[in-house]
Amino acid sequence: MHDIKLPIHYTFLEETTSTNDVVLQMGREGAQHFSCVCANSQTAGRGRRGKEWSTYSKSSLACSFLIRAPESIGELLPLVTSLAVCETVQEYVPCSIKWPNDILSGDEKLAGILVESASQDGERFYVVGVGMNINNPQDTSHIIGTNFERILGHTVERSEVLSKLVFHLQKVLSELVDDGWSELKERYTSYCSTIGQTVTWYGAKEVTGVATAIVENGVLQLETESGLIEIRSGEIISQGNERE
Repeated sequence: MHDIKLPIHYTFLEETTSTNDVVLQMGREGAQHFSCVCANSQTAGRGRRGKEWSTYSKSSLACSFLIRAPESIGELLPLVTSLAVCETVQEYVPCSIKWPNDILSGDEKLAGILVESASQDGERFYVVGVGMNINNPQDTSHIIGTNFERILGHTVERSEVLSKLVFHLQKVLSELVDDGWSELKERYTSYCSTIGQTVTWYGAKEVTGVATAIVENGVLQLETESGLIEIRSGEIISQGNERE
C-alpha cells in the first residue's frame, strides 16, 4: 500500500456534481494516493443504494479521498472510514455507528459514507466519500437528520472538522495496515448502535432479526427465526423503532 502519511494534495471546488465523481476521474488519470477533493456544494451528491445526499452551500462538509490499496484493505474501507468519521464527530458531539457506515446522533443521521472503486492501468483504487452535516443551511426547511450547530447551539468551522477527519482517517488506515482489523473491530463495535437491536436488513430480500456481533471483515451476524445468518452487504433499513 502507498505511504499513508504522504502529504495530502487538496482540491477545493465551489460547486461540483459529486466529489466522488471528481476523484474517480482523478484516479483514472493517475492522481496520487490520498488526494482529497472538497466542494462547497454538490448538485448530484449521492449515498448508498443510489440515494441522494444533499450538500448545502457553506453548511455541509463534502469531501472524497483517493485510496490506492490492495483489495484486502479496500473491502474494509466502509467500516474503517465510519470509525474515523465517528471518532472525528466524537470530538464535538456524542454519536454512534449504524452498521455499516451511517453516523447517528441519537436516532438522527449526522454523516454518511460512500466507497466506490475503479481501475487505472489494471490497478484498482478506491474513492472514499464523506458527507457531514455541520451547520444549519440558510433554508432550515432543508435540514435532513441533524447537524453540529443544531446540537451544540453554535456554528463549527468546516475546515477544522476536515483537519480532524484527515487525522483520524490516516490513523485508522495506518492501524489497519500495521495491526490488522481485529483491534479496530473492537473499537468499531463499541460505537455500533446496531448491536443488540432488532433490525430489518435489505439485501436480496428483507430479513428481520437481532444483530448479535461484528465478525471478520466487518460481517454482521443476525439472529433470525430461521437461525444465525451473516450479512456482508445490503443495508439496515430499520433499527429499533427507527425506519428509513
